[in-house]
Amino acid sequence: MERYVRNDYEKKDLEEKLRMIESGEVSFSSWEEAEAQARLFQQARKYSFSTTNQDKISLHDCYLSNAELNGNRLTLYFDDGFMHADISDNWPNTENAKIDLLLSSESEAYLIFYETDDQTVFTKYTIQQVVDKITTKEWELEFYYEENEPQKFIHSCWIHTQNLRSFLSTLIIPIQEPPIFYWNTPKR
Repeated sequence: MERYVRNDYEKKDLEEKLRMIESGEVSFSSWEEAEAQARLFQQARKYSFSTTNQDKISLHDCYLSNAELNGNRLTLYFDDGFMHADISDNWPNTENAKIDLLLSSESEAYLIFYETDDQTVFTKYTIQQVVDKITTKEWELEFYYEENEPQKFIHSCWIHTQNLRSFLSTLIIPIQEPPIFYWNTPKR
């Protein structure tokens, strides 16, 4: 049985990388890329645990609190955490959590809305449009079902809108590598 592991080694590695960025020992193709990488390292310090093992994590019934797009890095925040299979039966069973996704060169997320049993509306949004709708609270996403597929982050989710309408949809985000899941001390 896999247990979550404290990231002391990873934190030391991040500290060293941040020091190298700040000292100029590492170069980037743009200032924006360097800033995004530095922010990612700083944020990683805020979480005690991480994994790329998607089999141990479930987002079912979890609400997305916020989202942030920095360069090609999309971060999804869950103030109430998510479910880790090895912790407990509480749902969700972690403290605040986040997911980091390294986006592929494609900049579009795909949302398929199921409005009625006989009508499906296919809508394309850029990643930035999805992030904007989440950060402005125009949308609240409640995760429902997930599919593990290489190079894609795919989740069925409920989109709750400000006018109290809800839509079942599928969110498809093209990614370059497996997501990194971060969380803090499990709830007891």
